[in-house]
Amino acid sequence: VRRDDHQLALSGTGRVRSRDGKLALEGEFTADRGLIELRAENAPRLSSDVVIVSAEPTVDSAPTRLRLDVKVDLGDAFYVKGEGLDVRMAGGVRVTLEEGEIRPRAKGSVRVAEGRYAAYGQQLAIERGVLLFDGPLDNPKLDILAVRKNQRVVAGVAITGTALSPRTALYSNP
Repeated sequence: VRRDDHQLALSGTGRVRSRDGKLALEGEFTADRGLIELRAENAPRLSSDVVIVSAEPTVDSAPTRLRLDVKVDLGDAFYVKGEGLDVRMAGGVRVTLEEGEIRPRAKGSVRVAEGRYAAYGQQLAIERGVLLFDGPLDNPKLDILAVRKNQRVVAGVAITGTALSPRTALYSNP
């Protein structure tokens, strides 16, 4: 997969099966390289004069006839950049979706192998950066600590909670 803001090269094995109008995807893959660039200016937005009166059900809310069981290892060259973030990620997740379910589920963990985060006008080193998946794919638990190093007082930001409900706190030691 290659776009301006996303690149991904995978290796591994997989299988696609179809029976009685039902599709099953299974596989184990490793990211040989990956890059996700976060660009807030490219995020779609509704015009200020748009008013949503009632929303029709979307494809996302309809049960699927798909079964998915895919393991993904991020390998040694998976990067996320943008919005102050510049990191290399490692780890892996297993993504599953059973027939009739609406949203995929994930189990596993992804961590920051190395990287930094720009916040509050400072370049912070990420000392701990873990995303724990044990439920919906889009809502991992967060355990992140980014600090300003080589100072008399180690200060930074700690982020906990979940991706959909993060909690941010300032951190210092002492």
